[in-house]
Amino acid sequence: MKRVWFLLSGLAVSAITTLLCIAALELVLEHYLPKNPYEWNKRLMFFSEGPVFRNTRWGGFVYEPNSRIHLQTFYITDPKQAAVVEEYDSWLRTNSSGLVQSADIVPSKPSVIFLGDSFTEGQGASPWFYVLEKRWPQTSRYQIINGGLLGTGFEAWRRLFANLPLDTKDKKVVVIFISDDWTRPVWQFTPRDLECLRSADRCSGTNNFLGLPQNAAESGAEIRRIARERVRYLGGIGNLIRSSAIYQMLWRPAFYGWWPFSQNTRQLEKSKLAIASLADAVGKENMLLIQLPQKDELLSGTRNKLARQGLEFIKQNGYRFVDGFKKCHLTIADFHVRDGHPNAEGYAKIVDCVDQSVRDSFRIF
Repeated sequence: MKRVWFLLSGLAVSAITTLLCIAALELVLEHYLPKNPYEWNKRLMFFSEGPVFRNTRWGGFVYEPNSRIHLQTFYITDPKQAAVVEEYDSWLRTNSSGLVQSADIVPSKPSVIFLGDSFTEGQGASPWFYVLEKRWPQTSRYQIINGGLLGTGFEAWRRLFANLPLDTKDKKVVVIFISDDWTRPVWQFTPRDLECLRSADRCSGTNNFLGLPQNAAESGAEIRRIARERVRYLGGIGNLIRSSAIYQMLWRPAFYGWWPFSQNTRQLEKSKLAIASLADAVGKENMLLIQLPQKDELLSGTRNKLARQGLEFIKQNGYRFVDGFKKCHLTIADFHVRDGHPNAEGYAKIVDCVDQSVRDSFRIF
């Protein structure tokens, strides 16, 4: 009996010592953990209840065609009370192809195709592409197309480009990207999120994209319900582990950096191939790449390692490139306080920068 007690005591001491060491390591790493300017887990992104997105045959998605969609984004500011604050409120109009623009695509007309993520789509304010449409000279023989879709990257843009309803061979491509886009795979909406968007009562705190009734009383109650459920979800053991400094600074980099799991490195190579494919399709002289800064990059002053590799690839291949860090003059004040997207002032700078870059590069007017 003494031997069993001695063994159990030893195990208990070892367990306590291990937990104390883990706690001490967590405290030390927390001191060096860079402050994250994003709080994605606390973001609640609501769209007009109903069909909003449509998955496509090419593996990605577009918006529901010919729709007017209300987007409201809230952030949980007080988890104890599940209190939220609205970060931005905007409306989207889509054309018959499910793209965020007013005009429909004319298949036979020469085209300037803008490809990009949510910065190109214009998430965070009224989409800037509507302004570009109004500015675009009526005398131009080129139509402009907004291929900006939230959360997408280079590989998805190549597929979208290949599946646009265009017959004309006269195409120019403007790729507007941020550093994170290099490692974004092609993805589609889950059945759960699509069902939640169609019917708000099917939503829970685990959904990334949420439907919201247009009735003010119903929508207010729904926002409060989802906020409470998201707080409970974030308090789960899995999320607590993922939010720890040990996971973020040690485990995650080691896991994803090791060859069998280096998804980011593999996706970077796919992104390079996608750029090369676009250049082959339209001709190198007809492609322009514009990089915009991310909020975290403006705070740190540096690009991440994989993004630097992507830029080296652009330079080595002699692709036309505009460094938006220098040319577009975005500052932290041009971004939302909690969200990673530009605000109305930021997008005003982006539309000016993109418009001038296109005019300087292609000289089609």
